[in-house]
Amino acid sequence: MTPALLTLALVSAPQPVCEFAAINDVWKLQAQLSQRAVEIIREAAQPGPDAERKLKILVPAKAEFGLGGGDVGRPLGNGPKAAQALARLMNADSYRFMGQAGPGMPADGCAAAEVEIEFLNTREQWSSKVRFRFEAGKLVSARGWQQGYSAGTLPIPPQ
Repeated sequence: MTPALLTLALVSAPQPVCEFAAINDVWKLQAQLSQRAVEIIREAAQPGPDAERKLKILVPAKAEFGLGGGDVGRPLGNGPKAAQALARLMNADSYRFMGQAGPGMPADGCAAAEVEIEFLNTREQWSSKVRFRFEAGKLVSARGWQQGYSAGTLPIPPQ
């Protein structure tokens, strides 16, 4: 291939699109990526071909998954099937992630970014804190650690 044809081929090749390119505030980016992480686990936990189709769009084949517990790490593999394995292991019925903690700061919506989501199985009292890593808006990895927890209520003193 001549240099001119090679250049033309590179220029005309479809460029990857970053879905979060318009986001330029760190807290908005964190919120969007956190919602995307929850969406991935929600779809991974659902049975059926519709959920599997959506999961294939959300989870690249090379995305790595893992969930450790105690003193043992558990790599779960790559891609949508590994996302489903993670969702099954966590068996979560709720989640939480932290929100804005200060003034907004500039951010590049397509730069490498991480968010941490805590998924809870309240029936069996298991917490799974999972760190999702994104690059150019695409999931690269989701790795976490699972442990038991205790919860309760506290009395609210009168005002």
